[in-house]
Amino acid sequence: MRLRAKFKEDNRVKKTFVAFAAGVVLSGGAWADEDHARHFEFTPDTLVLSRSVYVGTPDLLVPGVTLLPPGCLAGTVNVPLIAGGTTLVAVTCSTPIADGTFPNVFTNGAADGHFGITSPIFLDNLTTDGHLLGTLAIPTDRIVTSFSSKSELALNRSIDGKSITFMGYRGGPGFQTAVNVFDVSNGNTPGVIDPTNAAVGQYYRSVAEVDARGHLQTTDSNAYSGDNGRAAIKGDSLYYMVGNDNSGNLSKKQVTTTIAGEQLIKSNGVELLVPGQAAPVPPNINKIGDFEIQAHTFAAGRFHALESAGEAGAARTDVGQRQ
Repeated sequence: MRLRAKFKEDNRVKKTFVAFAAGVVLSGGAWADEDHARHFEFTPDTLVLSRSVYVGTPDLLVPGVTLLPPGCLAGTVNVPLIAGGTTLVAVTCSTPIADGTFPNVFTNGAADGHFGITSPIFLDNLTTDGHLLGTLAIPTDRIVTSFSSKSELALNRSIDGKSITFMGYRGGPGFQTAVNVFDVSNGNTPGVIDPTNAAVGQYYRSVAEVDARGHLQTTDSNAYSGDNGRAAIKGDSLYYMVGNDNSGNLSKKQVTTTIAGEQLIKSNGVELLVPGQAAPVPPNINKIGDFEIQAHTFAAGRFHALESAGEAGAARTDVGQRQ
């Protein structure tokens, strides 16, 4: 369930979008790669809520001066065609119209279509009636999200019930994993480079897995270059991921006729990833299908009839979950 609201902590309103909740029935077992959360443990049969807090400051951006996206090079690039030869594609850059003060900082999306700022991730453990039991702060040098788009913070419990997963961003070679970095969610992945993408930073779309004691494991992916990894779930020792890609300047036709476009097509949709492996690169990115989002509307009576008949599974709650 996705919520979009202000979150209150210590009686002060934080600049936060609350994201996703998932039921928790996790079994323990420390993970050797991470011990920062040695004193934390999720309580069985409760909720976990993912959220992020904008931690930027006014001096992050200077209107009319700061280059957006960072490192952008305006001009025309030659993009190789599958059939041979090249095609020309224009790339443009911009500057901000507002400084880093919340909330006006996000009006910069009008000037920079790639705009976003990395921010920390928190997992709140809640009782089913909403009382806070504890908060796990995810280390910002391990993985971050991108404010204000929270699509990558969907939480899913593993099929065996031992962990939860979500997606975020990790810097590739030469790029730092940190908060207050611009335009990461629309940057390229290190293994799938779109030369027409003005957001030239290289960031993996990574899966974060957290066990019952708060231990964190991350696995990097080159899928979803130029856009968001939406969600991941672990089943049969594999991560199943969904997402989309392509924030570059290739036209719809050029996506199908260029080498870069072909790689983008093969690295979106539904992907498989092996936990702990090095990030696969083309042609080894394992796409297994496409995905789409559909909205269905029913009259109230019809909906309750479907639910009673067991046909409206999305309306049912799992252990510890609320909708």
